[in-house]
Formats: sequence, structure tokens, C-alpha cells
Amino acid sequence: MGKMPMLLPHMPIETACPFRYTEAMTAKEKAVQAVQALPDDASIEDAMERLLLLAKIERGLQQADAGELIPHEKVKERMAKWLR
Repeated sequence: MGKMPMLLPHMPIETACPFRYTEAMTAKEKAVQAVQALPDDASIEDAMERLLLLAKIERGLQQADAGELIPHEKVKERMAKWLR
């Protein structure tokens, strides 16, 4: 796999996510921009992982806009189960 930037607490988000979407962009434009931002040595698998991540983020934002949110305490309970 190609080397993907890792997001560290002190790192600006632009370093790990070097592209910006606008609400006017089509899904195709977003996908092209995301793939173009990958390093030259990125694999097809890297591109697929990036697109899947972005699709999940977009779905989460849509759910949040629709009021489909999970309370913080519920998230902490779920995380506690996963981290056992």
C-alpha cells in the first residue's frame, strides 16, 4: 500500500485531508478529488479505502443533519464493550 499521512493531535487537518469539498460538488467530483489527493504510489486498495471512509463520513453527516444522533453516554458504553 502507498504511504498515507497519519493524523496526529498536533497536525493540521489539511495535512491528513488535503482536499476540500463544497456542497455544490457532485459525488463524482468528490471522488475524483479524493483519489487525486492520494500519493503517487497509492494502490487501488488505498483509493478504495479512502472512498469508503469518505462515504461513511458523508453518511454520518447526513444522519446528524437528520437528527439521528447517539448520546455521548451511549457512545461511551459502546466503546467500553469494544475495548474489553
